Amino acid sequence: MPDLLEKILLDQNDLSAVERFSEFHEQKGLLREDTYKDLIPLSQPTAGQQYAFEVDLDACTGCKACVVGCHSLNGLEEGETWRKTGVLQSYGEARPFQQTVTTACHHCVEPGCLQGCPVKAYDKDPTTGIVKHLDDQCFGCRYCEIKCPYGVPQYSERLGVVRKCDMCSSRLADQEAPACVQSCPNQAIKITIVNQSEADEIAKKSFNLIKDAPSSHYTQPTTVYKSNRGQPLQLQAADINQIQPEHPHWPLVIMLTLTQISVGVWTVSLFLAGISSAQSLYDHRYLMLFGMILGGIGLAVAPLHLGRPHLAFRAFLGFRTSWLSREMLTFGPYPVLGGLCLACLFEDMWQPKLNINFNLLPLSPYLAIPTVLIGLVGVFCSAMIYIDTPRPFWAHVRTLLKFTFTSFSSGALLFAFSSVMLGFSHVPSLFIAIICCFAKLYFETDIFSSTNFDVKRTVYLLSHHLKSIYDLRRKLGVVAGLFIPLLAVMLPTGFLISIMLALACVGWMIAEMMERYLFFTSVVPPRMPGDQLA
Repeated sequence: MPDLLEKILLDQNDLSAVERFSEFHEQKGLLREDTYKDLIPLSQPTAGQQYAFEVDLDACTGCKACVVGCHSLNGLEEGETWRKTGVLQSYGEARPFQQTVTTACHHCVEPGCLQGCPVKAYDKDPTTGIVKHLDDQCFGCRYCEIKCPYGVPQYSERLGVVRKCDMCSSRLADQEAPACVQSCPNQAIKITIVNQSEADEIAKKSFNLIKDAPSSHYTQPTTVYKSNRGQPLQLQAADINQIQPEHPHWPLVIMLTLTQISVGVWTVSLFLAGISSAQSLYDHRYLMLFGMILGGIGLAVAPLHLGRPHLAFRAFLGFRTSWLSREMLTFGPYPVLGGLCLACLFEDMWQPKLNINFNLLPLSPYLAIPTVLIGLVGVFCSAMIYIDTPRPFWAHVRTLLKFTFTSFSSGALLFAFSSVMLGFSHVPSLFIAIICCFAKLYFETDIFSSTNFDVKRTVYLLSHHLKSIYDLRRKLGVVAGLFIPLLAVMLPTGFLISIMLALACVGWMIAEMMERYLFFTSVVPPRMPGDQLA
């Protein structure tokens, strides 16, 4: 007991990290130029090298002085954080263990934010390797938030742009330490120089920066975490099970649903009406007009997702690397070609008013074909926007099937309704609709058998936070996509069938809108420890 008492008294005499930090500066007076020289490189990186953060985990206490310093010296807004802290802790039968972690932008060798940006608002300095965000160039699409596996870019509602850590590059240029480095009382953070080839080699081995961090393979981060403490194998982020629904991105929900339905209507109309039959297209011209109106609404709503919609014209700049740019460029000519095709199909309505008489109807199939092809490419680009992210719930097969079957199921249902209204047989198109609706509903359930941890967390969201919406979407989809169409197949064509199919079309489109809402809200993004609720 005396030994224990003596130890406690000695511990009380020891200053905390913050107290030692304060005492140091009281003794030194004002900060001297060389105070932090040992925490930053004295020379610039050479070819194949770059600056990187180095974190001494043994010295990090989680005091968040780095968070406060970064926020204060960079003039960040309330709720905006460029540096965060998290906790790793042991579980199971492992020995008790806790490790605090500080994290910011990792200034990756292959930055996902830079590659995905449609307006080239990111730049990786060729000398220092620092990844900078160009605020004036940004139009606030927030795609970099999705592309970055570390949750680094932060969206500012007030400014309508994304901002992020640039390693205080202006300070480094003047041989001054970044804000987080200056603020840390334990000198747990410093700037070092790393070889990019080494970061690449480490990433190829699917190495993680720290436990429960996203795989480094995706962007090749350069931050170096060091520790001499023996960490137990059973280690996880303290907040790993703290998940909540993501942002719904309503303009994107509407845009994706309506453009895919539009493309589906035109594709099904072209092939079921007869790819070379102008007369068949003429018979279903009101359906095609309706489909193009839906597509036009979707494309008109899409810019509302941007923080600065008036700069939407810049979207073509990143077409070499960004699927978002490619989607925008692809869907650009879609309503133009579709409009020209509809002008041919409705020639009898506008030509007499202009006192002209040209037979344009035979041209309609030749305009409908490229319209459909461009629309299908646009849907593919839409899918690739989300496939090209490190989010397992948006895996390539699952997302492609969802987007494809949304198009074909909706198009077939609407074509069946159009056929009934015109007095044609609705059975062939209904069979296609039933198959596509069943496939869509079936493939949505594959996540419940997934072994991927992040997908399991999506299942948790669908079973708890989003359960009511998910259950309603599933029930509405079964009734509108399967039950009513199956009943309509067995009944003769008539007024009752037209009412039933109209309800089926409306119900299925609402169900698809709900599915797209769940597509955004139920995805669980990869994050660094401590950032699950960021």
